[in-house]
Formats: sequence, C-alpha cells, structure tokens
Amino acid sequence: MNKLMRVAKHEFLVTAANKAFVVITIIGPLLLGAVTILPGLLASDPRTMQGKARIAVVGGDENFRNALSSSLADRHIDLVDEADLASAKEAVASGGATGALVVPPDWTNAKTFRFYSRTGTEIVTIDALRDAIGGLVVPDRLKSAGLDPVLVGELTARPDLEIARLDAVTGEKAPESAFLAALFTGISFTMLIYMTVLLYGQMIGRSVVMEKTSKTVEIMLSSVTPGDLMFGKILGMGCAGLLQYAIWIAVGALVIGVIGPVAKLPVPATLTVGNLIFLAFAFIGAFFLYSSAYAAIGSAADDEHHLGQLSYPLILCLMLPLLFISPIIMNPSSGFALFLSFFPMTSPIVMLLRIMIEPPPAWEIALSAAILVATIAVMVKLAAKIFRVGILMSGKRFSLGEIVRWARY
Repeated sequence: MNKLMRVAKHEFLVTAANKAFVVITIIGPLLLGAVTILPGLLASDPRTMQGKARIAVVGGDENFRNALSSSLADRHIDLVDEADLASAKEAVASGGATGALVVPPDWTNAKTFRFYSRTGTEIVTIDALRDAIGGLVVPDRLKSAGLDPVLVGELTARPDLEIARLDAVTGEKAPESAFLAALFTGISFTMLIYMTVLLYGQMIGRSVVMEKTSKTVEIMLSSVTPGDLMFGKILGMGCAGLLQYAIWIAVGALVIGVIGPVAKLPVPATLTVGNLIFLAFAFIGAFFLYSSAYAAIGSAADDEHHLGQLSYPLILCLMLPLLFISPIIMNPSSGFALFLSFFPMTSPIVMLLRIMIEPPPAWEIALSAAILVATIAVMVKLAAKIFRVGILMSGKRFSLGEIVRWARY
C-alpha cells in the first residue's frame, strides 16, 4: 500500500504541477460560462454579436424610408439613401454598407424585397429588416382594404402557451428558452467530461507506453508490482482530476450564488450546484472506467500511434452521448436514453443529462450506478491482467484479439 501511494503521489504531482493542468483548469469554467450563460446574454441583446449596421436603400418613397428608419432606430440600424442599385452594390462590396435593400415601386403590394449582402449571414440585421418591413406593409394593406390594423392584430394574435414544470409548483413561468438552456448546459457538461476523461486517459496510456518503450518500467518493476504501478497511475491522476473539478464546482457555485444575482447574469435553471456535484460524480465513474482501459491498452501498445489505433473504440463510446445529446434532452425517458443510461460506457454522461433535465426514479439511478461500479471492478481486474503481461511485451504490435486473450488467463 505504501508503494502504491508513492506512485499515486508522484503521478498527482506530475499531473497537477504543470502548465497544461493550469490552462485546462482555467478553460473549464470559461467553457461552462460561454456555453451556458453567453447564449442568454446574446438572446437578451443580440446586437452584441453584430454591432451597428448601415443599410443602403434603393427605391421607395420618402414616407416609407422615414417610417422604416424610425422603426429600425432602436435596432442600431442606419439607413443611407442611394441613387441606384449599382452604387448601392458598390457600397456593400467596398464595406461602406452592411447590405443594400431594394424597395419595389409598389411596395404595398410587393411580395418580395431584395437584400444584397456580402455574406448573407447577418441574421440579426436581416430579421430586424424583415420585421420592420412587415410592420409597415401589412398595416398599409389593411388600411387600403378598409380594415382597422389594430383590431385585426388583436383578433389574429395567437394565445401564448405558458410552460410550468410539474416539479416547480411556484406559479412562475419557465423561460421560453428552456430547451436551449438545457441543451447548452448539457453540451458543456458533456464536453467537460469528454475532454477531461479523454485527456487523463490518454496521459495514462502515453505514460505507460513511454515507460515501456524506454525500458524504464523494467527498473520500476524491481521495486513495485505491476498492480501498484497501474493503480498508482490511475489514483494519482484521478486525484488531480478531482482537484480540478472541485475548483470548477467552487467557481460555478460562486457564479450561481453570488456573481450571477449581483451582475444579473441569465444563469440557466439547469445550472445548479446540485447538477455540478452530479457532474463530479459522473467524472469519477467515467474516469476510473476509461483510465483503467487506457492503462491496459497502453501496456499492450508498441508506440503512441498504436495506442491511438487501439483506443478508437473508447473514443467512439465517449462521443456517443455528445452525438445524441439533442434526442436525449428532448425525451430523457425514451427507451434509447434509458439504454444509454444503463450501458456502462455511456451511463455516467447520459444519466447526468437525465438527472439534469428530469430526475429519473431513484431505482434507475441506483441500478445505473451499480452496473457502472460492477463494470469498473471487472475492467480494473481485466486491465491488471493485461497490464501485468503487456508491460513487458515489446517488439510486436498486438491485436485486440491477442490482448483479450491475455485477460482470459
């Protein structure tokens, strides 16, 4: 046990006391904030992504231009009159204007207005123009038909659908962007686990490969057993990962409880301290499962390129929750989501997503955790067998079939 702790301490210091660890620790909260909080800020003020726009206008009478300019004033969009289409296009091409709007002669009855743009991606400006033009054309058509635009607007207004979560009996209206908030939070949580588990797993695998190819492991095995060496690497890097997640949870709790309310940041309802704690538990389960697998294939790999080839199935399993995150969030109780939350290679992330969106029954969480713990125990046992054989085998690239046979004996 003493030798195991020495190896773990060495791996912890090597992992935590370097620039990469510090950079990733800083990037984690930034990623979480950028993916979860930034969309809310942009939704509250979309102009922050596009700034002030300048539109060249061709055609239309003076009344239309004045009315359009007034309706766009609060959108930070300025209109500039151009004599003809050629000069308007030249202004757009030279960067003097964001775009050029062509107003048809009979704009009241026109079904199409043409807008010229360099990229066609100025979504905020385009939507503002579309709303402003519709707000001028439709009332004018109604007046021409002898109808009251205000009355027609009241009669044709669709009733709103107020969303209230069943577990939140507070009478408060859920945010309209609840799905997007849950999606962005789920993406950030999934990406954090994906990056950290993959990073630490590859670090363990590369460490084993490097010690194996440099023959350093032969010297190390003269004083420690293969089991102590493997478990020490996993435990040391696991403690470094837990330190990282503890920092992230502390920063997240500070943002949720203090910075968010003071700065009036739109913190999503799914970003809670409880979900951050579940995030740490999901990392622990995924880390021990994948790190033991990486230690096994690292001991069997002949070089880092071979390690990358052998680790493809692990990377694919880690990517599955990210690839299917949208259907999982939209229907967390579906059979597909239920299967992934019990399948041990994906259960840490998928069960976290389900808890974040709609907490499943306690028995499902317990069953998923039990399956995961049992799988980790089996994986660690098999990894120890493979590690004991593979760490001293060199000079040949072994296939997955050969590696599996090592685990059988």
